[in-house]
Amino acid sequence: MLAAGRLARAAARQRWNPAPLALVATPSEPSQRRFSHSAQATPRNSPFPTVSAARMVSGLQQQQQQQQQRKPTLGKQSAREKAEADAQLEELLASTRARGFEPTLDFLRAASRVLQLCKTREQLVAALPLCRVVEAATILHGTAAMECVRVYQRLGRHREVVALAERLFANDFFLMNPVLVNAIQACAALGDVRKGLALFETAVARGTIPNLPVFSALLALCGAAGDKARVQLVLVKMAEAGLEMTHFTYHALMSAYLKGGRADEAIALFADLTARGLAPDEHSYAILMDAHGERGDCDAALALLAELQAPGSAVTPNLVHYNVLLKACGKAGRLPTAFQLYEEMKAAAIAPDHVTYITMMHAVFHGELGEVDARAVKGALAGVGLLGAASLLFIDFQEHYLSVLFSGSLVGSMALAAYLHPDGVLRALYPNADEPRTEPVIAAFFRRLREEDHCGRSMYLWREMRKFGVAPDPRVYDVLVRTCVKKRHPELAFEAVFEEQLPLADAENGGAFVLSLPTTVQFLHALLAQRRAQMADALYEAGLAHGVFASVFEQTRSRHVYDLRAFGTGQVRSFVVEHVLAALRRHAAAEARVVDAVELPRVDFLVLHGYELLDQLDADSSGGGVRELFSMDDMKREASASGSSAGGQYHFRLRVSGARLKEFFATTTGVKEQRL
Repeated sequence: MLAAGRLARAAARQRWNPAPLALVATPSEPSQRRFSHSAQATPRNSPFPTVSAARMVSGLQQQQQQQQQRKPTLGKQSAREKAEADAQLEELLASTRARGFEPTLDFLRAASRVLQLCKTREQLVAALPLCRVVEAATILHGTAAMECVRVYQRLGRHREVVALAERLFANDFFLMNPVLVNAIQACAALGDVRKGLALFETAVARGTIPNLPVFSALLALCGAAGDKARVQLVLVKMAEAGLEMTHFTYHALMSAYLKGGRADEAIALFADLTARGLAPDEHSYAILMDAHGERGDCDAALALLAELQAPGSAVTPNLVHYNVLLKACGKAGRLPTAFQLYEEMKAAAIAPDHVTYITMMHAVFHGELGEVDARAVKGALAGVGLLGAASLLFIDFQEHYLSVLFSGSLVGSMALAAYLHPDGVLRALYPNADEPRTEPVIAAFFRRLREEDHCGRSMYLWREMRKFGVAPDPRVYDVLVRTCVKKRHPELAFEAVFEEQLPLADAENGGAFVLSLPTTVQFLHALLAQRRAQMADALYEAGLAHGVFASVFEQTRSRHVYDLRAFGTGQVRSFVVEHVLAALRRHAAAEARVVDAVELPRVDFLVLHGYELLDQLDADSSGGGVRELFSMDDMKREASASGSSAGGQYHFRLRVSGARLKEFFATTTGVKEQRL
């Protein structure tokens, strides 16, 4: 069978043997011929006649129908199919754990079949260990290895894709077109145009007959790099193969130009598409809207929506169009327009999706709602509060007069009464205890109005997302938390993250915490700055349980190292130190119940500002607390490694021996730690 396959490929190479072009030449080398996007001519010496777009699409559809008759459907998995695939994957992985395991040819065939069944991201992640086994096998099984290429590409592991494709070539394997597409797309993601073109040339030399998706991937590769000369060379190759530019290839090249920051070229290609007689479809308009949005021309993108909504339009606006427009409005800072589009989309019975809410929440985070008419609001406050207009003269000069004016106005205004706080107006305006109060109170009032509106809109989107059944992922959590933290309402983010019906772990990312380490640290600081200790405790414990601190907490039996250099404030560092010591105290107490001699590990804390941490511990640990555990002699200054995330050239190491910890726990009660 292998010999027959080689003979068939040799015959195919004789049928498809265009003159070689220097695709891998340097960009400075001039092209021997130019090929316009709109040109339809095929070289006279081409072995293939010109194939029209309609005929080509019809042929592709016939091939797909034939493949569907030979293969099971590759659509969305049913629950039963997913369960079967998961069970087969687990069975194969379990067999690899046996002592002395060595993958046989039968095992590799089974691995190929199981990898084909892995569709969801969760399955693809679970299949990674199986891909490692396939790659490490003494026998390189071509079909299984090509399935690994697909898995790696779907998971964004582009370097693994390229490395495995090169290994397949080195072992004289023939790459199927879908695998070649994955390899070229991986090169595009890595920005390695020469590598992608070299893989294409090697595949053709081995007998691969490139189809339209392969050429589309090549166009995307060259277009994203802005290499117009090589784009022309790819178009020449297409013409020699008897393939014309279609919607598919136009869209691939337009998207590539857009990805490479060349929106003008994408817009020009749209004009070229229509000039060639191809009617723009919904994808064409979506890419064109996105191009205008990237140029900052939100009005042009909105005009395209109006064009699609006009009577007689052949294209009806859909979810993709609205998502692109929401992105354009967010980029332009036109937040009210974005919300108008969102409501319009719902009125048109277009259900929002995950992209909709990610885009809208980012628009809220970056956008503004317009300026507040300060003079009008001041006058309204003075009138409602029954204070004389003459008091307005003191607003910018006398802080105490302003406080009286502000308090009286709020009491008189039911709409603004919610701003009253038991701790006073200033606490409502400056909820963070550690923030400076340098701005005039009236300016703080207007700032607080904007912050309230941003947080309110974010929480509205959160509730809408839950209403439409869209499951949040780490990106949603991240932007929601950062918005609420930035606008001084971390309690709203806490309410969303710890909603009872939602898990705190991302199942598609190996059970990782739904928040990243930097966002978790910012969240902790915001809660502590507003004295929300119980919320901070719950957040820390949840992050610890789900491994968010695994990259900075190193724990062995004899030594614990806590790298707090990325923990931005002394308040957060002090908080973490107290939690670490509280956990060690509980561990020591539990050990003392079962053994006579308790052994505690040596503990190191790495911090950027050692003296500030000691001062913070002194302030937080009143009455003989944690601060007594450390002395100046325990703090050593060390040089930070080059390229580390320390954020400085040096850091401090606070070291406490296990014996000293044991003595400290025996002589202190840890009252403050027990609150934690």
